Amino acid sequence: CVDDIIFIAPHIRALVDPDSLTGVHEGLKIHTIPHAIDLNRYKFAERGPGFDIAVVSERWMSKGADYILQIALKLKQIDERYKIHWLGKRSDYQWELAYFDDFIEYHKLPIEFTNWLDGDDAVDNFLEGKNYLLHASHKEAFSAATAEAMAKGIKPVLHRFYGADDLWPGMTWDSIDEAITALDADFDTNKGQVYDSHAYRDYLIQHGYDLPSMMKKIQEVITL
Repeated sequence: CVDDIIFIAPHIRALVDPDSLTGVHEGLKIHTIPHAIDLNRYKFAERGPGFDIAVVSERWMSKGADYILQIALKLKQIDERYKIHWLGKRSDYQWELAYFDDFIEYHKLPIEFTNWLDGDDAVDNFLEGKNYLLHASHKEAFSAATAEAMAKGIKPVLHRFYGADDLWPGMTWDSIDEAITALDADFDTNKGQVYDSHAYRDYLIQHGYDLPSMMKKIQEVITL
């Protein structure tokens, strides 16, 4: 009963055995079409280095919450002007909550939490005024939050989750120290690393992570 399957990234397609799927038949066609966002929903501006860091993810360990706590601690030790603004639901797993809350209280970490926002422009408004988007997830199919930040001209600091090398090459970190370096405002300002808002947004268009590109490819699948 299924004629076509669309995967949103090569690494997700690689994990799935099509023969194991219900409804598969001999004529099944498999496609890979990148996920995309509507660039018109995000206010672009020239931005630059600073001390306000956005995190957009659930507060679960699989989303790298432990990494973010470590990064927040090191940033505080470097300069107390750093602040993390975290949008995302709390874990409902009590052991995770206990560790999470205790670590933040013990180290007096400068983290401001927003559990949930309503409205189509909620993420756009939340990201306004932020200098970086910190991503620490262990697993992603795409990372829409990264694309949303880049659409606004915000520098992504992205954990190299499985598949990130194909989706976001050259933007990733593997160690806490690498993440700290990428978030270092002095590094951006004085040590030659380029903060380029236009390049972040242009990357989305060049790689087809924009809505017109995605819809065109889906239309081609439908009309084949």
